[in-house]
Amino acid sequence: MTRVLIYSDRNGIYGAERINVEIAIELQRVGFKVSIAMPSGDNSLTERLDASGIRRYDLPLENVYDSMHPAESLTHPEIAQACFDHLSPEIVLFGDGFPFSSLAAKQTAGALKIPYVSLVHVVHPKWGEEFGSFLPVLREVFARASQVVAVSKNNLELLREHFGLSASHGIVIHNGRPEKFFLPRDEAARQRIRDQLGIDADTVVAITIGRFDHEKGHDLLLDCVPLIRKHSCWESLRMLWVGEGHLRHRAQRLARLVAGDRIQCLGERRDISDLLDASDFLIHPSRSEGLPLVVLEAMAKGLPVIGTTVGGIPEALGTDSETMCGCLLPAPIDSSFRTQLANAVISVASEPQLRKSLGLRAKERASLSFSEKHMMSQWRLLIEGLTRGIS
Repeated sequence: MTRVLIYSDRNGIYGAERINVEIAIELQRVGFKVSIAMPSGDNSLTERLDASGIRRYDLPLENVYDSMHPAESLTHPEIAQACFDHLSPEIVLFGDGFPFSSLAAKQTAGALKIPYVSLVHVVHPKWGEEFGSFLPVLREVFARASQVVAVSKNNLELLREHFGLSASHGIVIHNGRPEKFFLPRDEAARQRIRDQLGIDADTVVAITIGRFDHEKGHDLLLDCVPLIRKHSCWESLRMLWVGEGHLRHRAQRLARLVAGDRIQCLGERRDISDLLDASDFLIHPSRSEGLPLVVLEAMAKGLPVIGTTVGGIPEALGTDSETMCGCLLPAPIDSSFRTQLANAVISVASEPQLRKSLGLRAKERASLSFSEKHMMSQWRLLIEGLTRGIS
């Protein structure tokens, strides 16, 4: 039984962490002996790991994005060496929050001749500048990797353009979502959630799901609310914000000032599938992305998506006007963004037939390209190919 270690700088409940955990559980299911190294802490995802019998190894909790005070995982191999000595992996899958994640651990794996794969969940060009002193090491690490995986074509191109990945190296494996998101809308769940939140059947619900930080763009949505309020659709529109993060309470206070009770901040929730059943479209105004799971989940549920042209969002929604399943907004953010976001919300909120047609396209695109079954088949093929002959 081949020993696979998934090594990550992340331990939370959002997109990158969810994909790491889902890959771990799938590889365990098909016969690999899987362990996972990540910062300590318990949450709904670690509960799934424990229930699956996957061994956890605690890594230090660090702020890996602080370029002024580089994390030890960038420079200190001792942390990874202790982990590898303890678990004796035969292959390592690094599930990276950004391109420089676990840099010293990858160097250590290379020195020990342990094959490794680097899965980069999010890529932003600014990181190449902020962590420029580490670029020579990153190029070497990428070159020694058995494979480098990006979650979108856009992210793969950025890795090549800004982070030294060779043009002949690297593949894309799109994220995918479980079968439950592709099931027909649960009308009972829709009614139950709306009753809980005091939302009647005729209200149009726009949902935004994600952690409250600058990159997710809650401020951009707040900025356009005064424009939306001028339109008649405002009277029948309700917005739900789901998630946690260091900016949540600030965003909640501002939302109350700008929108009264029209924006409800629900905090962290485990019933995302039901909340999507209760909603009519998704607003996702991110400043940077990999391939956001919530966009794929909304599409699988048959919801139109309003999103920014960043990361893999255009790949998800499509860019052909005849087949696009949502509204793409310009990036980088400029002075026209406020008006364009407001117009997109007004259009989708006020036109039931548009929501229906976009939703049907969304479900079809998600079924064809963004199912968990499709994603996992690619991961199995990759890891099985790289471990053939081991043990």
